[in-house]
Amino acid sequence: MLARSRPRLAPRNGQAPPRLQHDRSRTRRWLRARGFDLGLYDADTRTFTFGETPWTERPNVVAVARAAREEVERKVKESVQSGLEKA
Repeated sequence: MLARSRPRLAPRNGQAPPRLQHDRSRTRRWLRARGFDLGLYDADTRTFTFGETPWTERPNVVAVARAAREEVERKVKESVQSGLEKA
């Protein structure tokens, strides 16, 4: 399905037209049905925040496999700690 779909670009100001908003909701449902959660990554605090419509807060959204969420969060924390130890 993804290979056949046309790429869609989100407006930079975060205000999506209704058609694109619908596509985001459909994409969220499709990803959730396949075991992914959508969220935001905060580089300042090195944390993820997951929610139903994260694109309403910021346009850059991450998709993380639900089964690997804890591992992804752990690896991010470890990489930050490793970077701090080298500094």
